[in-house]
Amino acid sequence: MRVGLRAIASLMAGVALAGCGGGGGGGAGDAPPSGIDIPIPVPAPVATPSPTPTPAPAPPAPPPPAPGALDLLPRIEPYERVAEAIAPAQLKSAEGPRPTPVRVFAEAAPEGVTPGAATSRKPVQIGNRRRVAATADAAGLGALLAWQPSPAGGQVAALAFVSEGAAALRIGLLIRQLPDEALLRVYAPGAATEAATTGREIKARAAAHPSASLAAAAHWLPAVAGPEAVLEIELPPSISPQAVQLAVPYVSHLWVAPQSLGTLSTKIGEAGTCNVDATCSPAHADPARSVARMVFVRDGNSFLCSGTLMADAPASGRPFFLTAHHCIADAGAAASLSTYWFYGSSACLSSLLSSRATPVHGGAALRFTSAETDTTLLELNTLPPPGTLYSGSVLGAVPLGTPVTGLHHPQGDLLKLSTGTVFDYMACTVDAAGGSVGCRTADAQGGTDLAVGWTSGVTEPGSSGSSLFAGIGTRQYVVGQLRGGGSSCSNPTAADVYGRFDRGYAAGISALLGSPATPRASPK
Repeated sequence: MRVGLRAIASLMAGVALAGCGGGGGGGAGDAPPSGIDIPIPVPAPVATPSPTPTPAPAPPAPPPPAPGALDLLPRIEPYERVAEAIAPAQLKSAEGPRPTPVRVFAEAAPEGVTPGAATSRKPVQIGNRRRVAATADAAGLGALLAWQPSPAGGQVAALAFVSEGAAALRIGLLIRQLPDEALLRVYAPGAATEAATTGREIKARAAAHPSASLAAAAHWLPAVAGPEAVLEIELPPSISPQAVQLAVPYVSHLWVAPQSLGTLSTKIGEAGTCNVDATCSPAHADPARSVARMVFVRDGNSFLCSGTLMADAPASGRPFFLTAHHCIADAGAAASLSTYWFYGSSACLSSLLSSRATPVHGGAALRFTSAETDTTLLELNTLPPPGTLYSGSVLGAVPLGTPVTGLHHPQGDLLKLSTGTVFDYMACTVDAAGGSVGCRTADAQGGTDLAVGWTSGVTEPGSSGSSLFAGIGTRQYVVGQLRGGGSSCSNPTAADVYGRFDRGYAAGISALLGSPATPRASPK
């Protein structure tokens, strides 16, 4: 999104906020605003480039915080659980012969938001909704299922959903009735791997977010490369096909292709060239292990954001996950979430994806969300892979002048690093329509957000929801999540604004993460 930012005292004349990070790598949309508190929408692509904008002057740096000031704030410590395994399995090799699927075609005309649409408060869109009339209700889908004997002695049927021109597809299931023992597989025709889940697992995930009815909310299966995705349903011998009542009213037609099931690799290299490769900074290797790229579906349209694995005070291992309210604000979008861990370069300045990159599907439960500080806390339904770090957090007002770091996935690209300083507190409000955001300078008590100026790197669309980290000793702690900003490669000195995590903690997250111990000396 683009939103207005009122004048920050004498520090700045005005700043444009972009709800998915800064203004991007350059070109149209990067010009700083000339007015105050004026909503500026994300522009659609144009055939001719805009004139090069004049960078806004950098705000004067506030004095550094008093030694030890950050140390005195309450905090939750980070931790790592090394003996974890992903459950349930995300991908497996196909076994035995596959049934011949009945092909079903999605409508060619997209529904919902289309790429390049000038709407505010949206993450990076990578796909849109396509209606499938033939399977829009359970009766229509059931009539197309051609059941045949399975190798295990039960019955199996398959449908192949086709959306011409798609780089990848996600199937959205509406479940009227599904036996616990039913096995659902999704794969591309001829693929050697498949994603699989059971009726019992789907119901367990639905129970994690009871505000979304199982019959009314779509269960989005993992993305499949190419314009055709096969849904296979297998039943054991004791279950009748009449016990299956499913509908697929929509598929999400992605124009970003996965290199293989679960790895969206074509976004690599799309971020602006001024972004800094996080792999080149070993000092930030630990917090980098807590950051994931997000892919989720909202109203049938697919999007990208960034988020962070969060520690709770008792170090329970519950996989809490922090992002922005304007990324995910409802249970349906949370349930569709796929996360991509260790999504960084294979070596410093390399354009190759790390071999450690791991997709995790299964969605999440919505635990807390607030527009005031643009905060959402999820709980993942599936554990992240071994080696991830549960990030700690600072639970008080970060002093002005505190050095900070942002770790994020601009444009869905490999992990990037931004370094800078907190220079002001901001009080931000969202208009009734949930679009533009107005911010004004405030004190620590009244501020909902932190204003940050960068000395290295920027943010862009896709960075939304990523965490801002502050250091205590050798450890990095979350202090906020990205609401928006004006920084870009053509205007790197423009400010970005992060919702204060301590405000979200006080508003309800404390009941989930617990109370920290008394602050102690800086960790070594």
